[in-house]
Amino acid sequence: MSDKTWYIGNIKIPAAIQHFVSFRVLRGRTNRLALLLSLALLPLIAPACGSDAPAPQPTAAPVTQALVPTATPEPVIPTATSIPPAPTVAPTSTSAPPTPTSVPTTKPTPPGVPTVAPTSTSVPLTQTPAPASPTPPPIPTATPAPPAPTATPVVPTAVPAPPTATPPPPPPTPAASNMPPPLPVPDFTLTILHNGNAESRLMADGDFGGVARFASLMADLKEDASAKSDGVLTLSAGNNSLSGPQYRASLERGELPYYDALAMDIIGYDASAIGHHEFDFGLDAFADFIESFQSDTPFLSANLNVDADPRLAALADAGRIAPSVILDVGAERVGLIGVTTPDITFISNPGAVAVNSDTLSAVRSQVDALASEGVNKIILISHLYGIERDMALISGLSNVDAVVSRGGRFPLANEDDILIPGDEESIYGPYPMFAKDSLGVSVPIVSVAGDYKYVGRLSLTFNEAGQVLWVDDVSGVNRVAGGSNPDAVPPHSEIQARVVEPVEDYISRLSNERVGDVQVALESQYPDMRIMETNEGNLVADALLWQARQSEPGVMDSAPAVAIFNGGGIGDLSIPAPGVLSELDLFSLLRFPDLMVIAREVGPADFKDILENAFSRVESNSGRFPHGAGYAVIYDPNAEPRIADENGLVTAQGSRVLEITLADGTPIVRDGAVVEDAPSVNLVTNRFLASGGDQYPLLGFDTTPVVAFTHDALADYIREALGGVITERQYPEAGEGRVAPR
Repeated sequence: MSDKTWYIGNIKIPAAIQHFVSFRVLRGRTNRLALLLSLALLPLIAPACGSDAPAPQPTAAPVTQALVPTATPEPVIPTATSIPPAPTVAPTSTSAPPTPTSVPTTKPTPPGVPTVAPTSTSVPLTQTPAPASPTPPPIPTATPAPPAPTATPVVPTAVPAPPTATPPPPPPTPAASNMPPPLPVPDFTLTILHNGNAESRLMADGDFGGVARFASLMADLKEDASAKSDGVLTLSAGNNSLSGPQYRASLERGELPYYDALAMDIIGYDASAIGHHEFDFGLDAFADFIESFQSDTPFLSANLNVDADPRLAALADAGRIAPSVILDVGAERVGLIGVTTPDITFISNPGAVAVNSDTLSAVRSQVDALASEGVNKIILISHLYGIERDMALISGLSNVDAVVSRGGRFPLANEDDILIPGDEESIYGPYPMFAKDSLGVSVPIVSVAGDYKYVGRLSLTFNEAGQVLWVDDVSGVNRVAGGSNPDAVPPHSEIQARVVEPVEDYISRLSNERVGDVQVALESQYPDMRIMETNEGNLVADALLWQARQSEPGVMDSAPAVAIFNGGGIGDLSIPAPGVLSELDLFSLLRFPDLMVIAREVGPADFKDILENAFSRVESNSGRFPHGAGYAVIYDPNAEPRIADENGLVTAQGSRVLEITLADGTPIVRDGAVVEDAPSVNLVTNRFLASGGDQYPLLGFDTTPVVAFTHDALADYIREALGGVITERQYPEAGEGRVAPR
């Protein structure tokens, strides 16, 4: 019970009534009778309460904790004690606030927005008939928006969205009236169970994680939430799969369904945002993933347009890909909108998919479409690559009630949440965090750590107008545990048999295939491979250079040869010495099997520009950090970075690269300037970078493909060039000074 004093206008509320209507007591439908009873009693006891509260001021709130909506559009959101609500502005009179006029009395489905029933079975759901035209209206994304004048694409926030309706002025209050305004009455409680960044971590990691345990915990939480809520939704913030040995089990199987999709289908997701990793293996692989579902789970993104790809366009026509959907949850309709990071153009392979970098206008158009037709409960599922971007986006929107965020490597949790040991240091903030929208309304944002290790639970209570009244204390993160832990859950039997066990069998076969012996510890842990030289990065770059010389000796001998491999393509892997390197280790080390490409006759100025791009975001742990072979580079991480927009337009050349020296001692750059008469080079890399991935300026060069995958090149290099042994002399643990900051 809070020790704060409550007032309505200048009427002090007795402690007994405070306790009676405490938001901490009001959970679910059971105790709403308590609130209604207190409302009936309050006018009778109001005269006896006195007027010992400070008199209302024209512009400041005299209350310690507001209980009713004020004259401003922002509803009060009481939350868990660790997250106090933002202060609000008090009304200048004691009259009751006007009834909002923006909520229609009927709620027809917006034209062109597909309506589906959630797959959750914990709450009785009704099916809304599909609209006459199931195809979502075209998103104006064919032509990217004008570039933002910054290095990192950030959601525009300068232009706030206008409110959908302006409430009429309140009626005058008789001067002699002491009647208090009515308290907000709860009308609908919605529970959102969510995760994101599952990234094909299907197998358990010891006593924690694993999709089979995750499914059991999700089922338990659904059952509990159905008893305390009017509706339950199960949502994913995207990145449902990720290249690696567990994902490769689906590819090697050679038939649908993908194991990741099968697990999600059994769990029963109501919707998922489209993440950037969904496109890592191209558009056909993404279509295969969606077609693996037996249910009609929609994949959402307001700023992607898939019309140019026949298979994805067909899925959009069927409502499986859409900018937004409406779900019938109990007696209410809830609108869901997805949004995807515009960085997808250079961190994945979206191919013909058109990407709108103006995420604000893309999301706002969907919010307006839903709100104008009477949907007054709207959830945004965001895959914007960071909570800061979510907050920036919300500041330009209105009528969004909550954000389920991907969150990246910045999960949220509260002090009383039970976490997996070691995760305490990685928590970014409380669950939920809050952002102000364009009308000043506090919007909750939630995110959990990925890898099927946690289920987030957000419980929101709305009034009849669709305003969030409070976030219930039951909200928080729930870890996925097994073994002897007090919160252990058994694995879901069907998912264990149909998903986990086949993947475990495949992983076991890979782990028994020996590649070589390790006499030096190989270390590559996040974020090391994205900010510094590692011996694993050197090993991979050397393998690419060796394979290119084996496959294309004529091309490689025409100029000095170098190799670059991006840190984002290197996975977390630690192998102690002495040890054994297996095929499983190689798939863990090289997360994205890719073909190799030789960019021929890259001039010295172009080589410098390529490395300027490689170091341009080192301070943000970007995956473009270079691991190299055939040269050494010195750079200044504090100098001006190279800046390019989403379309590759360079607005700042950068001055971070200070020196480049080839392996034979030939200088390319000295003191930040290209050396006169410096030679051109043949540059070996993966197809992702050669195609402009991570904004590498490699498009336009003459290229020669190398008929070898990066994974095979690494295995052959270790077996043949190194004789099956990786030594300390060849690959010292501290690196060799190939990439050095100054």
